[in-house]
Amino acid sequence: MSQSTEALIASSQLITAMFVFGELFADKSNAINFVKTIVRCTRPGAFFLLVDSAGSFSSVKVGNNTYMAYMFFDSLKQYFEPVVEDDSKWFRHAQGLDYPLPIENMRYFVRLYKRK
Repeated sequence: MSQSTEALIASSQLITAMFVFGELFADKSNAINFVKTIVRCTRPGAFFLLVDSAGSFSSVKVGNNTYMAYMFFDSLKQYFEPVVEDDSKWFRHAQGLDYPLPIENMRYFVRLYKRK
């Protein structure tokens, strides 16, 4: 990541990653660098919000095992304290909602971490 991005992370009280992990983990090297940057640059007391699909879009295969994206941050307990953890939450749109494109209900996970 660029120095300006790292400076923005370091100066932020809330860093968000919403619905990006499928694309991020397509290149595992970039994903590992992202995680390292978040760990290194997030200041103590700041929050990191992770929200993504609870389906297979947010799973990563490593060897013979498959992991959900949040498991990578869950394993960083020496750096981040979990504040909110929900592996499966539903968003359901209002009945009768009229929109030009089809809208679907979705299941997602949410994690809110506080940097130690």
